[in-house]
This record gives sequence, structure tokens and C-alpha cells, in this order.
Amino acid sequence: MTILVDAAIWPWRGRHWAHLVSDVSYDELHEFAVSIGVRRLGFQGDHYDIESDTRVIALEQGAVDTDSRQIVRRLRASGLRIAPGQKPPSWQWMTKRMTVDDDASLRAAVLPDVFGPTTHQFVNALSTDLMRVGAIEAALLSRPEEAALILAVSGPSQALRLEVSEVLARNAAPDGVSIYVSGYGDIVVEVLEALVEVLEAGEPSPPQDRLETQATASSHR
Repeated sequence: MTILVDAAIWPWRGRHWAHLVSDVSYDELHEFAVSIGVRRLGFQGDHYDIESDTRVIALEQGAVDTDSRQIVRRLRASGLRIAPGQKPPSWQWMTKRMTVDDDASLRAAVLPDVFGPTTHQFVNALSTDLMRVGAIEAALLSRPEEAALILAVSGPSQALRLEVSEVLARNAAPDGVSIYVSGYGDIVVEVLEALVEVLEAGEPSPPQDRLETQATASSHR
């Protein structure tokens, strides 16, 4: 595993942020990110933006401390660096975050015209099964060619995490659907589906990608 993280120097929304990358594969990066509690929805095409507190956790879990110039060099060498114009579009909130504790609220949270029918059936079964563990909160988002459902289960206890793991083991995701479960802090399950139909996006994006700018500036120091 080669996970790299630079200094948290970029201010945004009152916090300072760093870049988290892998020079091996995006799958490795996703796996590491969710293991430290970073939302899969925050993926910026070739990196995650993480705040300073999360950066500390990343280092504790084995990420390598480096600078932005080295990150860009390693990404380019591995073929994982994307051009600034290829950054994924922003997510649009389709529903507000709401408590899901019965079938009626579940139907309100999960819109069948956003997910495909197979995924919608899977999400209904998964959510209903999770409700047997306890109340959950749900929110639905979309962006061009992709939809995502966030299911948050309150209480990060180990016993509850095991129950959620059992629920996920009983509900196999259909083809084209990915599931990500945070491995740190509160239990958050994210269900992502690639869509054929293109949807409009409008959610404000995370910090602007300054990775290239910072790397260029570093090269002149």
C-alpha cells in the first residue's frame, strides 16, 4: 500500500485541508479513505480533500507524509493524475437528510426515478433490514451519470458495527452498484450507482483543486 498525504494548509469553511492519494490504484485509495471515515462522495477524481484532524488519523493508519510536488509526480508516473477539467461534477441533493424508521419515510427518502429499478429494490431491502438494527438517517444525491444514497446508523459501537456488517452480508449489491462503509466513527453506508441517464448537478463542491497550483509553487521554492 502506498497512500500519500500532504500538509493541511488549504483553508476552506474555517478548516484546513490536505490531499490524500494513492499511486497504486483508485480502489486502494477508496478503501483507505472509508477506513478512516472519509466519505466516498468526497472523491475528487484522483484524490480526496481531508481536514487536518483526519490527516492525523491517516498518518496513524499508515499514510506517508509528503509534499504536493511529490504527490503530483507520483500520480503522473502511475497514470492516475487527471487534468483539472476532468474533475467530477458536484453532487446535487435530491432529498434532505431525514430519519427513516418506517416504510413511509423510506419511500420518501428513496426516489425510484433516480435509481434504476434493480437498485431501487436492493436499496429498499437494505434499508428495511438496517431499520431492524435501529433508526437510520437517509439522504439521496445525484450528479451526471451517478446517484448515491447515504444511510447513517447512529452509535459507533462495535456491537452495532457487527450487526450492520451482517445486514450488508445478507444484501448483495447488484452489478453496477458499489457500497462503502466507513470504518471509523459513526457508521455511514454509501450506495453508489452509475446511471445511464444524465442528471443535472448543482450542489456546492468541496475545496477547489489547488493540488497542481501548490505543486507548481513548491517547485519554485
